[in-house]
Amino acid sequence: MKKNKKTIIFDLDDTLIDTSHLYWSVKYDILNFIHSKSNVSYKELDIMFEEIEHKNTIKFGYDPSRYKISANELCSKCDIKDIKDINYINKIADRIILDDPKLIEGAEELLSYLYSKYNLVLLTSGIQKLQFRKIKNNGLNRYFGEKNTKVVEKKDLKIFIDFLKELSLLPENCFVIGDSIKSDINPAMECGIKAIHYNYKHEYYEWEQDKAETQYSFNSVDKLLDIKEIL
Repeated sequence: MKKNKKTIIFDLDDTLIDTSHLYWSVKYDILNFIHSKSNVSYKELDIMFEEIEHKNTIKFGYDPSRYKISANELCSKCDIKDIKDINYINKIADRIILDDPKLIEGAEELLSYLYSKYNLVLLTSGIQKLQFRKIKNNGLNRYFGEKNTKVVEKKDLKIFIDFLKELSLLPENCFVIGDSIKSDINPAMECGIKAIHYNYKHEYYEWEQDKAETQYSFNSVDKLLDIKEIL
């Protein structure tokens, strides 16, 4: 890491790769299949699944394997007992772990532009093996290697402080770029790091459990490439 350059701390999911779209696709297929096997409306199934997911996210964190647990709980609530049906739903849910979400539009171009101008590091929550696979399979390892990537269970103020110490970084020399007010923007700004919020939006999918208020002022962009104008 070059001392004469400022550092950008990137988030991964829904900032550089479109993780929510993968979750939505799997959820859509699960609900459609259960809907075809039960008398419960799609809307009711959606509400039920989100309630289950909210509970399991609190219990298991952002471990993607919880999605299969949530799907099986929904099957139980809808009285789906046929082992073939349950196995089929489990196969759908496994895509969360087996499939890789794709790059968000502008991610590659933005990283290529920033690479020679800043030190780029990655702070992401999730399962280490899975996160590194997503990084590699999307070609992001040319920007983020193991030495400048940290995978944590969840991001909060302490995690950011420890990360700065680990890399010998001063907060005033850093930017954070992420989609989550709760886990990217608020804790970063609380420890003195400037933040740019990428206002990720999916047509159908939203993480209710990740919503949060903020007291800080920061730049927000709807397109990743707009970050070039801010930096």
